[in-house]
Amino acid sequence: RVCCVTWNMHGKEPPAQVPALLHHRAGVRFDLYAVGSQEAERSIEASLLNSSKARWEAAIASTLGDGYVLVGSHRLAAMHLALFAAAELVPRVWGVDAAQVATGVANTLGNKGGVGVSLMVGRTSLCFVSCHFTAHQGAVHRRNLDFTRIDESLDLWPPEGPARARG
Repeated sequence: RVCCVTWNMHGKEPPAQVPALLHHRAGVRFDLYAVGSQEAERSIEASLLNSSKARWEAAIASTLGDGYVLVGSHRLAAMHLALFAAAELVPRVWGVDAAQVATGVANTLGNKGGVGVSLMVGRTSLCFVSCHFTAHQGAVHRRNLDFTRIDESLDLWPPEGPARARG
């Protein structure tokens, strides 16, 4: 079982624990958690200078407890993606890779874009992507263009080679 969540934190500090966000409660067990966030710990502007998400990763780890291990993470300015695996699954996790695509100012500034982490679990390839798109209802066309750019440019493939033909 995989739990995928995303949260735009609007530059706020993470709480010490986030059980509701992670659906972490008695009797519910996931093998993998993929946690995407935007503007975690600090604003977009501040994240351009300091993109560390160590406190956010610590809050997730604290919520999940000792039974989970951070197996991959990646950040681009204010965007972040962290993958936690159940401890018993970790020996089967390999080939972890990460990449990012900026779609901000001139497609170079990381205030908008996408981050991805791929990995193998046994012989199964998985890829998780978290994006931060342009806001507001009038920007649908821009968001669609950004999605297409991320989809076409995010260079994450299983270790054995491309799983789909490049077009």
